[in-house]
Amino acid sequence: MAAAGLLGRPLTTPALQRELAERLFMADGSLTFCWLQHQMPLRRLLNAVSSPEAPAASALREHWLEQVACGQALAGVALAHQRRPGD
Repeated sequence: MAAAGLLGRPLTTPALQRELAERLFMADGSLTFCWLQHQMPLRRLLNAVSSPEAPAASALREHWLEQVACGQALAGVALAHQRRPGD
């Protein structure tokens, strides 16, 4: 991914992002999962704006966005599926 220039900031247009995601889905499900896992927090940081519900959002964006975008810091989302016993 790094050699292809696909780490760091998202591609310039949503259409290019979608095309890349579709190609990754076709090539390797594990790679796709990892890519999406790290794109989600990057996108959240790009759009973070402070509000009464999230007063520190802008400060978090200022502190972390550049570090995450250039790969100095990594951010990811953990997803899980839990099953409960019984019907």
